[in-house]
Amino acid sequence: MADRDAYDADYFTTLYGASPRQTWADHKRDERVMDLVRRYAPPPDGDDALLDVGCGFGYLLEGFQERFALYGIDLSAHAVRETKARLAGATVAESNVEERVPFRRKFQVILAVNVIEHLHDPAAGVANIGRALVPGGLCVVHLPTVNNVLNRVIYRFTYAKDPTHVFRPSGDQVVELFRSADLEVLEQSYAPHVPRALWNTVKVHPAYLAAFRRVG
Repeated sequence: MADRDAYDADYFTTLYGASPRQTWADHKRDERVMDLVRRYAPPPDGDDALLDVGCGFGYLLEGFQERFALYGIDLSAHAVRETKARLAGATVAESNVEERVPFRRKFQVILAVNVIEHLHDPAAGVANIGRALVPGGLCVVHLPTVNNVLNRVIYRFTYAKDPTHVFRPSGDQVVELFRSADLEVLEQSYAPHVPRALWNTVKVHPAYLAAFRRVG
């Protein structure tokens, strides 16, 4: 299982800076995640809830407060405290998705942005995500992948600098991982994502974004 102590205040300083804020790239990624949720989330039913797995400081979670009841989990106690301070209306808990999702309810949408690569047992984490979704529920994931020689080079000089990245799948392996948990792929793309057909063929950059729907 993941080492909780690795995700302390210093870890998040490397992500967000001494004065926490998101980068331009973070904002663009989150815009794409939000677009997938708008297009593929189940129709509103009056009891819609969204869970952000690995919610960090809650920046992405904040963008959904107009439509969903907000829930978040993070392995880091520091991140949970920060998110609770920023989003008073959100339900946030310290938890490891490899072990469980600590809420009794089911979710219409679950986000796992830059999470799966940190899991020592990604199959367990994805299975727990699948079980926490309503039938037809949406999961949006983003993570670095290794698909070819160029990906491997870019990964080596970027994502590999983070020692907490322990799972280095290809995009195809991510799809199979989610299929094993009864989630079907709706859409997938590789950075820079547009035009999708081109970058899905060339796969220049490791960054991978996908939407999955729970079947059954």
